[in-house]
Amino acid sequence: MNPALDRTDPVHAVFQAADEVIQEILEAHGAEGREPTCRPGCSACCHQLVVSTVAEARAAIAWMDSWSDERKVAFEGRLDAWMDRTAPLRQAFQEAAEGDLETAVEAIAERYWVERPPCPFLVDSLCSIHPVRPLACRHHFSLSPPIRCEADEPDGIDQMAELRSEEHTS
Repeated sequence: MNPALDRTDPVHAVFQAADEVIQEILEAHGAEGREPTCRPGCSACCHQLVVSTVAEARAAIAWMDSWSDERKVAFEGRLDAWMDRTAPLRQAFQEAAEGDLETAVEAIAERYWVERPPCPFLVDSLCSIHPVRPLACRHHFSLSPPIRCEADEPDGIDQMAELRSEEHTS
């Protein structure tokens, strides 16, 4: 356990409650014979647009405080690469704030999926802040074949949209 994990921080109560709800959802799917295909080392979801709250960011920073200097430098390198690679997407996000944000965010998320920049917290296909990862990361799991998560799957985005629309019509 990381000594920087402050379980008295209210964000951890939110993380725990979310994890409990997600576990219930996974158990319900399991009862129907639908198991998540996600496994340690699968990082498909770690190449998606993730928005976090200030509280979630602070939890990540607190977690990172116990990292060695070498690990922090490596993270800074990944963060710099991510900043460079996502600059046009982040600019589009800022411009979207002045217009139809919902439509723009959906389009940006789809561009992000196609471009697939890895999360700067991703190390050897594992999340380096897994215990304090944001809620947006916690709720990602796939019940479909892993091939549908890959960027080079030609209909990946459509299939994801199709899954979302199926959920709303069920």
